[in-house]
Amino acid sequence: MGNTPNDDVLDHILQACPTSSLVVLSLVSSHIRILALPHLLRTVSLDRSPQGLLTFLNFILNNTQSRSVEDPDVGHRTEILGAGRYIVKLEIGVLALQTTVWVVDRLVPVENEEYPVSTWAPILTRALALMPNLHSIVMKGKVEEIAFHSPGFALALFSLPRLTYIDLWSVGLLASNCFGHAMDLRKDVTNLQTVKFNVHGDLEQLDLTAGEGMGSVLFHTRGRLTEIDLFECNLRNLLHGEESEEDRNEIKTPMIFPNVMILSLDSCDVSLKALASAFPALRILIFGFSPFSRRDGPSQTHKISFPSLVYIKGRYEDLYVFLDSTAAHSHLRRVVVDFPWTPEDDNATPAFAVTRAVPFLKSLHFTHDEVMPLSWWKALGHTLPHLTYLDILLAADAIDELDLLVPRSLASVPLAYVSFILGGTRHVIGDRTSPEIQSLLTAQAIALSYARNIPTLKYIDICKKIDGVKGLTSWWSVVKALDAYEGRALRSWYDLEA
Repeated sequence: MGNTPNDDVLDHILQACPTSSLVVLSLVSSHIRILALPHLLRTVSLDRSPQGLLTFLNFILNNTQSRSVEDPDVGHRTEILGAGRYIVKLEIGVLALQTTVWVVDRLVPVENEEYPVSTWAPILTRALALMPNLHSIVMKGKVEEIAFHSPGFALALFSLPRLTYIDLWSVGLLASNCFGHAMDLRKDVTNLQTVKFNVHGDLEQLDLTAGEGMGSVLFHTRGRLTEIDLFECNLRNLLHGEESEEDRNEIKTPMIFPNVMILSLDSCDVSLKALASAFPALRILIFGFSPFSRRDGPSQTHKISFPSLVYIKGRYEDLYVFLDSTAAHSHLRRVVVDFPWTPEDDNATPAFAVTRAVPFLKSLHFTHDEVMPLSWWKALGHTLPHLTYLDILLAADAIDELDLLVPRSLASVPLAYVSFILGGTRHVIGDRTSPEIQSLLTAQAIALSYARNIPTLKYIDICKKIDGVKGLTSWWSVVKALDAYEGRALRSWYDLEA
């Protein structure tokens, strides 16, 4: 009989196995199952059905035990043994929260839910209490309903000492108050570093104040937070420190988040001045539809600055207003135009106002839904003396031969990497009718044109997107074809090099 590897060797092997292999191996023997279970449960993603969610939660309850032990430092404490202690990351997706069926070409919720939130919310709360090593939780909906059917949900979550990341969807007034109360009770326990949440559909906006609700969560964790992502929130009272009538003695000075480096705001009410004061270490700013662009625009007399900011993302008009309203952009290296950059944007702003405002721009991402003239591309190139990475989505209905001439207009730009997504629905290059052949010809023609006309170019990738679905990406270096792994690694490196 051959030698059987000891458990340490098997554990190292299991660490390198994908989930599918772990599932198969766990069926070999009870011993292998015990060894594989920690690796299987380390990252749990549920996104099939409420029944699947309930089955998983019951599995945790049935395979996890708690016991009281004597600790010389803290006295009696509770020790968790079994399945629950292995879970580090938990993500509960939209499909796991409500049963859906296909109707024509989309999923719709069933009328009579067999597993409503009321049946599994209390079980979720009990299961969370048995996950002492949970670092990250993502709940893609139903948070307001969970808080209603299980008031202890928030307290169970904030009682987890290793929890550093929360992403909660559909937070209403009830859930907000529950989380605020739980944070008041567990502020000395929590170690949150990332807080993300969006607002329940019944609310137009969630008002945040330091003394209550989700505002209390942000206030008590402000010294540790490194990333915040908010949707449809009013931050003016929170950041300016304006106390409520009920809590006159609560907070009277502006709030500061000294370590937040990533901030994402969508449809939030806030001023640029408040952001600059509250987030002195901010390096990445992402905004969707931004009310501050209209309220605190370029008419202000004294411009403010974000001295550590290296990356901004948003609509072209919002990027323009932000850059025009702030000073000191020499540290900015990456700009992402989140919606199509249109001729209307150019007509409403000074010529290439965004790229001109960032003198040392290294990485630029944008989308075009129509063919732009060569004069536009040439003028753009003159505003990009340091650009090394360019990412373009061409969403025009057809790839025009004009696109093959664009690289000549960008010859002076020191590009090292170009990434394309071709979003048109038809092809006009070449005389062959096969869509597959046409797509390949189009990609090769564009890649060859850029390689020939931009002397600094090292790499290029091109992906065809039809009806909103991405196809395979073709990867090239200027001297050879690349495999997908090498191509993705190089694209990420050049994009984030700045």
